[in-house]
Amino acid sequence: MKKTAFNMRLILALVAMTLVGLTTRTWAQFPTSDSYTNNFLVGANTSPFSASGSVASWIYWYNTPGGNSAITNDVNTPDPNGGAGAGSLEIYNPFSAANGFGNTNSTQNVFFGTFGNQYGYDFSVEANLLNFDTVSFDVYVGTNQIAPDGTGDYGSLGVGMINASTYGYEQFGSVTIPGTASNGWVHLSVPINHTVAGITAVPGIALDYNSYSGYPTDTFTFWIGHLVVHYNGAPPPPPTNYIDRVVPGLEQFADADPNYNRQDIATTPTGSANVTWYGQPKPVTYSWKVASWPTLPKTGNGMLLGLNLTPDPQASQIYSDPDWSATNDLWISFQQNADGTFTAGIAYKTNQAAGNSQLFGPPTQIVPMTVETNGLTVPSAVGTWTLTFTSDTDMTLTAPNGASTNASLPANVAAMFSGYVGAFLYTTANGNDANLGKYVTLSSYNITGVATPVSENLLSGALSSPFLQTISQNYFYTGNYTNQPPNQQFVTSNGVYWFHWSLPDAGYTPIAGTDLVHWNDLVLPNTFTAGGQVWTLLSKASLTNPIQYYAQIKRVFNQLQVLWPGQTNAPGTPNGYTGSPAPESVLTGYNGLGYTPVTINAVDSTFHIVNVSGDTVYLTNSVSGSDPAAIYNPAAALNNGTVQIDLVWGTQSSGSGWTVSAGDSTSTNIPVGTSTAVVVGP
Repeated sequence: MKKTAFNMRLILALVAMTLVGLTTRTWAQFPTSDSYTNNFLVGANTSPFSASGSVASWIYWYNTPGGNSAITNDVNTPDPNGGAGAGSLEIYNPFSAANGFGNTNSTQNVFFGTFGNQYGYDFSVEANLLNFDTVSFDVYVGTNQIAPDGTGDYGSLGVGMINASTYGYEQFGSVTIPGTASNGWVHLSVPINHTVAGITAVPGIALDYNSYSGYPTDTFTFWIGHLVVHYNGAPPPPPTNYIDRVVPGLEQFADADPNYNRQDIATTPTGSANVTWYGQPKPVTYSWKVASWPTLPKTGNGMLLGLNLTPDPQASQIYSDPDWSATNDLWISFQQNADGTFTAGIAYKTNQAAGNSQLFGPPTQIVPMTVETNGLTVPSAVGTWTLTFTSDTDMTLTAPNGASTNASLPANVAAMFSGYVGAFLYTTANGNDANLGKYVTLSSYNITGVATPVSENLLSGALSSPFLQTISQNYFYTGNYTNQPPNQQFVTSNGVYWFHWSLPDAGYTPIAGTDLVHWNDLVLPNTFTAGGQVWTLLSKASLTNPIQYYAQIKRVFNQLQVLWPGQTNAPGTPNGYTGSPAPESVLTGYNGLGYTPVTINAVDSTFHIVNVSGDTVYLTNSVSGSDPAAIYNPAAALNNGTVQIDLVWGTQSSGSGWTVSAGDSTSTNIPVGTSTAVVVGP
């Protein structure tokens, strides 16, 4: 259970200490105190155009049409809400069978435009969206398009942003394109999720439309107009801190949307591993122990755990979701129901790649997993689950409380598993955003009676089997996965507590203290983000005091610190640094390199470095005459509160004590900082 304070070892988590308001970053072309609007103006154009003007940066990103191809500004379909001269984006979705999709294959269309808007991938303008709360736009479908779906609508349109660091897509949420959009323009909006990665440096807005729900199966065009990123002005609240008791094992976090992402222990697509039961002496068992299960969310079902066994060619098993991506699959799954119980089921599919409809109905759903009265329903998931094959076709699934159910595969289906078989033991948020940030702990995983047995003690801190890996599907709407993902954490008995806090946390620094007066920055070598929170593990070694407090502090950037080589930032000391300037030389500079790197830090009143990025700082020197010290690239941008600018000494510098000074041309209220004097030798 999460809580902000408790008495186990007298460790307390304090609510964040808000010392100042949010520090904003100023970008030349993005309004920092007003809303951003793109009405896709047509200018002097009398026919549709692309790759110039108001749509210069708007491209189809991936998958279909994809290829970074330009999006058309349609002058013939103007959005009247955009005012005089407005046009619209024409979004073309070639999802028909003629293009390789349709009823048998699904695809997506992710597209974006940037705030700089000079060309595709123009990331010259980045915005801090913490002060903006909503993205709104108008949508028009028009007549003579495809038929609406079963609800009378035209599918869902996702809205998000580009992550400038990862070149990934971070979705804020999605909206339904209503059936009324066939009659005229409809206004839609999505709240900005301030917890997504990269929210303080956003280069542009991205959107996505897909056919993963089975709709549409035909080519479809719609139009978007009057795109607005709405300014709020109010800074977000400070982070809230939490402390959780750790349960040792492999903790699989449901970290982010989409809420069907997977966290797996999986066999590798290379090597000699084979875990098929078919043709092996019986019994063959697959078992795993659940050490902890998260609390039931307030709405909807809890998380889901599953085991996939697939006979697909080994080299093709580069997915994390065989129940969807594999062509053939045996699926054993159990999920937490809305009443807190758990229902387990068994199903299989054959000849159905990129689909799973066979898993949810007879005859291929052998034991229902979504019907409590028909499936194997038990009160708790915690404990050991075992799938036992007693013959090539017959199996028994046994729950931790001893309850069991029997199932049989058709002989021709079982025979499909006679060759190589890969295994995927996984957890997922089960399609429910309320489960994001929760985790399941697994403490053991064993497969016996197969050609390459598995015996994993997940309390040991790592996987021992060379043919197993932890993988996570963490790319939006793709089957790609990341090996050794951060959202799967091995916790040994040395781990004691999870310290985690809510996002956004821009500008805040985690601190720890033995009382409420004396605090130090908390060194966090391993942090990761899951469910809109930052997580770090507190070990026994880190809990060195009988009383320990944790909090967040927002440090105020109010001065510049200028340091020579040989000097090191030292927060909390009278001068803010330790050490003395290293010897300098007119001819060779610092350490014979021919130049001297001068460090400029953005610091608070106690000389703690403040995480400021984007501010332009400049360096000046006190040398005068015909041959003064030269400064290469005298202006540079702060990155995470620091930057280095190189200085080369002139001949008139020798034998004198000189200083250099730094100023901030972005935040002009910051006073100029000056270095200590340095003596320069010949």
